[in-house]
Amino acid sequence: MSNTEIEADLGFLKKLHYLSPAHVTTFVCYREKPGVAPQKLLVEIHDFGESNPAQRYMCVIKTQDGRGDSSNTMRTVESAIASVKILHLN
Repeated sequence: MSNTEIEADLGFLKKLHYLSPAHVTTFVCYREKPGVAPQKLLVEIHDFGESNPAQRYMCVIKTQDGRGDSSNTMRTVESAIASVKILHLN
């Protein structure tokens, strides 16, 4: 799906009065923790579209045991990921 298609779909959902539609990309990764097995993480990047660049991305990280944290909306994917409080996943 191209960026143009994603933007069109987000715009259509907004016209239907859906609140905060986002295109979500999901990653699975493992976090190394000293003395224990690696922790499996589900990382979601929420892209709210180009209409408000300062608040375009949000990151949600969840563990298998139900713990998780999310970022505020940010200008870049990198800043959204960096603002997740990783200690909340311990």
